[in-house]
Amino acid sequence: MRAMTLGALAPALMLAACNQAAEAPAADPQAVLDAIAQVEQGQETAFNADDLAGATGVYAPDATFFNAGGAPADGSEAINAEFDGMFKDANSGISITRDKSWVAGSGELAVTQSHYTFTFSGDDGNPMSVEGVNLTVWQKQDDGSWKIASDFNGGTGPATPAEAAPAAE
Repeated sequence: MRAMTLGALAPALMLAACNQAAEAPAADPQAVLDAIAQVEQGQETAFNADDLAGATGVYAPDATFFNAGGAPADGSEAINAEFDGMFKDANSGISITRDKSWVAGSGELAVTQSHYTFTFSGDDGNPMSVEGVNLTVWQKQDDGSWKIASDFNGGTGPATPAEAAPAAE
């Protein structure tokens, strides 16, 4: 009797299995982090070239940018205004070093952690630098690209005079 019951159920179970959606393949965390590293490098290069579109185009339209000591900038318009203000400073520049990073098992989100040196003009117009830390939440977009959903930056010490740039030879 048991054999007949299992035999009768087998076709139904096979049909049910066929109707289930195939699971998405697991994301390759290193491939995700490599892709994000390219976006980060492009953003750093754009920032140092005062390229507003390049520096802010990596943010999702509803992203939030937290600049050390400032109010959060929510959305593209506010983030563009924040970066535009930094670009008006002739001494603005940034150097970023990635520390830790990880990818969610779904492959939809990633987090990068880094430290940076931000250079800007002091009250006297001379270059100043501040060290800081960054924590960025990245979200995979429908087109497969990676955009920043939340970007937090915090200074880790007082601003100090920036080292003079090496003289050209």
